[in-house]
Amino acid sequence: MSRLLKNKSALAATLALGLSATAPLYVDAVMMHFALASSVPEADSMVSELNAIQLTFTQVPKEEGRTLRLLDSAGELAELGEIHMDEEKVMSAHVEAEGLGTGNYTVVWRAAGDDGHFIKGEYTFMLHAEDGIQ
Repeated sequence: MSRLLKNKSALAATLALGLSATAPLYVDAVMMHFALASSVPEADSMVSELNAIQLTFTQVPKEEGRTLRLLDSAGELAELGEIHMDEEKVMSAHVEAEGLGTGNYTVVWRAAGDDGHFIKGEYTFMLHAEDGIQ
């Protein structure tokens, strides 16, 4: 076997070993990063009633600077109650607006985790009220 081929094989083995040794560290870093884990209503879902918006994060969001908004299909803000936090990493707000009709809605949020860096996101869902008004 040529010397060059042996060196390439040794290099490939060293790289594979190094990558497999550091992969758990990368996965841990990703898992610890602040992110939206789930939501109610879920993204791209259809619901028949809407009483509250609940966002569950991978970390408890910092109190300062967090926002939660609900926009109708025309981009108008729907009335929400105060943002509440619990120990389970859930940020929620009661939907105060009466008479939300059938249509597409967008949840827009902004929050920061342990590292203090703000992230923002949005998702849509459809409200299909039985009588056209909730």
